[in-house]
Amino acid sequence: MKVSILGASGYAGGELLRLLSSHPEFEITGIFAANSAGEKITKVHPHLQNFGDKTFELFDAEKDAKCDLLFLALPHGESAKIIPTLPRRSEEHTSELQSPMYLVCRLLLEK
Repeated sequence: MKVSILGASGYAGGELLRLLSSHPEFEITGIFAANSAGEKITKVHPHLQNFGDKTFELFDAEKDAKCDLLFLALPHGESAKIIPTLPRRSEEHTSELQSPMYLVCRLLLEK
């Protein structure tokens, strides 16, 4: 399943990167962070050395939402501003992270 992470420079986004990068069912196709666009992922998340020279990108809803699953790991309330800009698809394809612990537990159980 192709996945993208919006807000990948924060704590929840970093945990998503860590968990999804080693999960056999997921391929990370987009790593987005507005304030960190252009920066190396390893500069923000030094423990994620497996991302090498990859950098955070700016998100463009029309161009970049073509994944199977888009994680919104944004500050509280910011996801609500992004959701209306996304191409209309099934509601189950968009998940706002309310709790990083919920995310960690859910992904580990499904692995």
